[in-house]
Amino acid sequence: MNLKKYFLILFLLSFIFCLSNCSDPATKPPPPPVEQQRDTITVSLEQTTHRSISVRLSKKLKAKNNYVLNRISGTDTFSFVIFPLSSADTLIIDDNDGAGLTIDTEYGYFAYRVDSIGAAQDTSNTLIAHTLPPTSHDYTWTEYTMGSFPSAELYDVWGTDENNVYAVGGVKIGDSTVGIIRWNGIEWIPVTTQAGGYAIFGFAEDDIWVTGGGGAFHYDGSEWLHLENVPVLHENRPYTSIWGTSSNNLYFAGTHGRIVHWDGSKATLMETPTDILLTDIYGISNNFILAAGAELAAPGVGLVYNEKLWKEMEGLSFSTTLFYTVFAFNKKQYFIGGERNYINYGSGWEKMLPLFFDGTQKIRGNTETGDIVLVGSGAMIMHFNGVDWYNFKTHLNRSSVILWGVFLTDNKIFAVGNDGQTKAYIFIGRRN
Repeated sequence: MNLKKYFLILFLLSFIFCLSNCSDPATKPPPPPVEQQRDTITVSLEQTTHRSISVRLSKKLKAKNNYVLNRISGTDTFSFVIFPLSSADTLIIDDNDGAGLTIDTEYGYFAYRVDSIGAAQDTSNTLIAHTLPPTSHDYTWTEYTMGSFPSAELYDVWGTDENNVYAVGGVKIGDSTVGIIRWNGIEWIPVTTQAGGYAIFGFAEDDIWVTGGGGAFHYDGSEWLHLENVPVLHENRPYTSIWGTSSNNLYFAGTHGRIVHWDGSKATLMETPTDILLTDIYGISNNFILAAGAELAAPGVGLVYNEKLWKEMEGLSFSTTLFYTVFAFNKKQYFIGGERNYINYGSGWEKMLPLFFDGTQKIRGNTETGDIVLVGSGAMIMHFNGVDWYNFKTHLNRSSVILWGVFLTDNKIFAVGNDGQTKAYIFIGRRN
């Protein structure tokens, strides 16, 4: 054999052997896949009303995946929300795209994640929820009067339950003017002459706030502490209203469009777009707070806070209408009242009552039952039971009385006011 051919054959054999047996790092098979973190999703109930169900969707995966929330109604399943979620918890209010869910009806909810190729992953638990049933207009009313000229006024009322309710203002009892009285389930008893005013709001039996011309008072279960030396808080009094999520997160509203925030240790004067007297403040969280107010003549004002700034509400005629009060169940069901009364389902304002009521002073609702009550001039008490409105004005028959405040429990309505400075009135309605 030619030596040259011999080496050529040997080289070819060596090359073939190397192709079949040599290992190239670039051609190695990939290592087994690392176990991926599973995205655990849960849905839980946040709130129900007559027309909506609020669902909280919680997840563990930090990536911004798309998610689908499904509503089960009877035998039908409707996927109505698809969105990227960046936060661990997200609140979804299902009100059937503004049309409202059916009253007193059961619905189910579940969610799943949509991966990068559009496949469904990680289905959550199934939540069963029920819209609120209608309540009743069948109330029996009891009237209480107290005070005498010149101290006979009650402006607000609040309690922890139907047997522990406080009313504030100023009523003459004996030789003293009492600023706070308390209902113990049997009778109204004087609490203190040192505090009183225009508004009361609290969180527990030992955590109650009262405010007015004297500034802010806090009850800790044993005494009423006057925060008279707190900078900003005491300097911007008088206050007409108060709302918050805790004693470390309170909002005081009052004259000249002023709103003061209290964080438990210091007070801050917030910037608002108005200098009109604010008569009411109410919210559902730090990113959704409402306020309203008016002087003796137009214009009125309505404000909304989004955790960054206060701005004027859109879609209302403040130049010709006085507004005094606000209330909210959630961001898709909130109210403003005064010379006209409106409800907003998240997309715009609608007249809340078919008739004109001048002087609605306060709107409040019960989140447990869905009841809504308006009080105002002529001892007006308007009640919404989930289906329709009813006016108890003729039951009370006190046309000269103005009701300024109202508080609701599951089966009772407490309304307070006065007839000039001659007599303070309290009406307690008990549902039969």
